[in-house]
Amino acid sequence: MNTAENVIQLTDTMRAFLDKLDADLHTSLKPSITSFPSEPEHWANVQKVQDSLCQQYNPMLTDFLDASYASLTELDTELSPQDRGACQSYHRALLQPYFLQSQFVRRALDKPLGYAGDFGVNEMLFDNKPCGVSPISRLISHYALNNGPARAHRGRMPWAHNLLWQRVRNAQEQPVRILSFACGPEHVLREFVAQGGECEMTLCDADNRALDYCRREFKKITRKTGSAIPIHYVELSAHKLLKEPACKELLQAPVEGQGYDVILVLGLLDYLSAQAVNNLMDILVPMLKTGGDILLTNVHQDNPWRSFMEYIGDWHVISRVEDEFRTLVTGNPPRLKTIELTRDASGTNVYFAGRKL
Repeated sequence: MNTAENVIQLTDTMRAFLDKLDADLHTSLKPSITSFPSEPEHWANVQKVQDSLCQQYNPMLTDFLDASYASLTELDTELSPQDRGACQSYHRALLQPYFLQSQFVRRALDKPLGYAGDFGVNEMLFDNKPCGVSPISRLISHYALNNGPARAHRGRMPWAHNLLWQRVRNAQEQPVRILSFACGPEHVLREFVAQGGECEMTLCDADNRALDYCRREFKKITRKTGSAIPIHYVELSAHKLLKEPACKELLQAPVEGQGYDVILVLGLLDYLSAQAVNNLMDILVPMLKTGGDILLTNVHQDNPWRSFMEYIGDWHVISRVEDEFRTLVTGNPPRLKTIELTRDASGTNVYFAGRKL
């Protein structure tokens, strides 16, 4: 068989597996659903049965889908553009009826705000709350929210927090000044502040809806902790900043030209070409104080779930390997000293911390 035929066969196998799993789950759940009378206690028992089924079948489904998408990712590299389009259409026709039962996958695919990875999708990844009206939908939701790239997305928070706390402990009397560029819902800094992190921050995003969401969430934290954090909000896209470098004044104004201690760009660079990344670093790094840190992430080229992202979620990113990413962001001549270059536990994300020279 040629590669396209192998992809079709793999897709058929995956659909058959999910069909059988769905039928088995239905058979296991049906007695508890159809028993009467339907008292509140009865439905509480139905929920317990669903929980038990999900716990029982989740490891098997995860192992099967992980292996299947790793195989599909490898096969995909050998497809011609024409065959890839046909294979994606076939895969979606057979598999999306199951995966679209996940609210996360549905939003990632529909892109209601017009772009992949919007702040709502990011928030779903951090919340990690699988949901669904049936056991199969809950299992699918759990898988989508806990595969390698999803875990890597959440993994950036403890990694960034560790570096931020080091900066806070070493700070003098002035609060640590942080810029988060392309901040989205800014879950990382919200948790940092909720845990007692003291800082002054500038949140920048192209989508004002994301900034409004941040405003609401930080107000909740302020009401809960009783401590207000100075926050500046800037609506600005990477595209506009690259096209009109003078817009950098919008980012410099909150710190009155004194520079930031830390800049976060966690999740944007996957969508930018190498030239755009280089140009963005030329703009952002000078905004750091001497000795200031910039924290960056990028999806790693070794991502067995790439086919899941592309075939199911129509979610495309630019992946890079460690040395390529480090060379790109440090620049030539060097503008940054590498402090940390690592991969998350799943191996699907590169984490880079650099210090301004």
